[in-house]
Amino acid sequence: NTAEDFISFYDEMIPLVQTLPQIVLHREKIFSGLLQRVNMAARLSLEPIFMLIAEFARDILEEFLPFLARHASAILALLSDGGDRDPEILEQVFTSWSRIMMYLQKYLVKDVVQILRITSPLRFFPKDYVREFMAESVSFLLRNARNDQLTEG
Repeated sequence: NTAEDFISFYDEMIPLVQTLPQIVLHREKIFSGLLQRVNMAARLSLEPIFMLIAEFARDILEEFLPFLARHASAILALLSDGGDRDPEILEQVFTSWSRIMMYLQKYLVKDVVQILRITSPLRFFPKDYVREFMAESVSFLLRNARNDQLTEG
């Protein structure tokens, strides 16, 4: 990707992401750098940024859980800022989100209430198709959750 936002992110992060221990150590800075670029002004960089967020979640696994609420808030802000009218952005957002749900499934099913709380604003978004995409990704977790977690949720 040659978009300005992605190149600036790359230049800023390349010294911090040489090894997995470095990624874990600098996870807050890396995630904050990714989230800064989740906006309509950076629309040309959104696809690689969302792909990196999903791969970042796969790399750090359970360490990503504290970032999930901030990620959902960034998605909500992006969609509210006009991203909900762009099919490509919707595809990128929900492909990335679904991958995160898949990678973190075994950790997320332990606390279904929390994931329902985090996704609530997106599950009740004004646009039908956004609600449907989010419901599909959450249903993936619910199908694999224990009965006691489902009852709590």
